Amino acid sequence: MEMMGDDEHNPSDRAAPESAGMARGGEGSPRERGSSGSDFGGAGGALIRSVEAPLPHAVERHMIVEKKAVSAGSGELSRHLLSITAAVNAYVVEKGSLVLAIYGSQPGEGTSTVSRELAIALSRSPTNNILLIDGTSGKSNQAGHFDTKFVESLWSTARGAPIRTVRLTLPRGGAVDLAGLLIDDADDAEVDLRLLPQLFNRLRNVFNVIIVDCPPVLSAAGYVSASALADSCLLVVEADRTRVPVVRRAMEEIEAAGGKLQGVVLNKRKHYIPSWIYRRL
Repeated sequence: MEMMGDDEHNPSDRAAPESAGMARGGEGSPRERGSSGSDFGGAGGALIRSVEAPLPHAVERHMIVEKKAVSAGSGELSRHLLSITAAVNAYVVEKGSLVLAIYGSQPGEGTSTVSRELAIALSRSPTNNILLIDGTSGKSNQAGHFDTKFVESLWSTARGAPIRTVRLTLPRGGAVDLAGLLIDDADDAEVDLRLLPQLFNRLRNVFNVIIVDCPPVLSAAGYVSASALADSCLLVVEADRTRVPVVRRAMEEIEAAGGKLQGVVLNKRKHYIPSWIYRRL
């Protein structure tokens, strides 16, 4: 996995020859590169476009409806997320909280896996209160992965109900809270984008790190329009599969909506050179 900051590499710099037009991941062991000199959220601070600021000492009604013991996640993937984890922790120390939206350009790029593993990695810090928002549907969503169901979605919270979450507890301490929020469901009468600013303000009163596992950009107009409510956005791209024009379009959609795109995570890289040889180079 590789993270490319938007001041270091354009996706076209990683592309295969034009005949293939794929985003590629180069040789060697996975690594992550953040934006040079970036504080992850930018010097300008939070990008929340809301009517009122969060209330840091407000008392929120938070109900844990279920507790589930889960595994510690993928140790290898967690190591590849170290630079992102460090950047998030530094941002939270400075700003107080972070809403991070993670998108893919198309289905199957590993967005939910990256979101889940990042949440687990961040939960190891005792000062972090992590909320993982499941914005996807179908068998590959977070609720399906952890074999649980949401009693109510966060749309109920947006209308004044308590914050209801599933508490995922890890073997060596730490926990991640899980909740659902579908925005791009045309059949859901609860969906009202005007409620989102106040919802995220309420969530910040309980959680200092909120990771939103978003649907693919090109099929999720609602979540793309809500990207401006996040302090930072990441785009997950599958190496050797996703075409460069698709990546460019996804980046443009996020930025046009006001989202602060911090970088691209190159996922599922293939290692054409064995890692023990690469370390000797």
